[in-house]
Amino acid sequence: DLERAMALVSAPDAEAPFTEADAPSSAEDAAVAELALMGFPAELCRDALSRVGNDMQRAAEWLLEHGEDVEAASPTETAATEAEQAAETTAAAAAATEVE
Repeated sequence: DLERAMALVSAPDAEAPFTEADAPSSAEDAAVAELALMGFPAELCRDALSRVGNDMQRAAEWLLEHGEDVEAASPTETAATEAEQAAETTAAAAAATEVE
């Protein structure tokens, strides 16, 4: 019954399901919260967003593609792996330039 539902919602002791205090403080916080609903830690969600220019769709794709690998590695291991990959890419590019 609509009247009964309205009475329950407008009752003084009724709790609002969502308040301004519950709202994220920024667009980035909102994106992190939404990505975290996928089951990834918030810090990893922030990292994914920063890697893809705060594009939530691309961050979700990045998390699905790389999230488990990054999540399993410690931050030190991840940084070391990224540094090794960058060094290999640089070395390969230098070798290709020498061959030409």
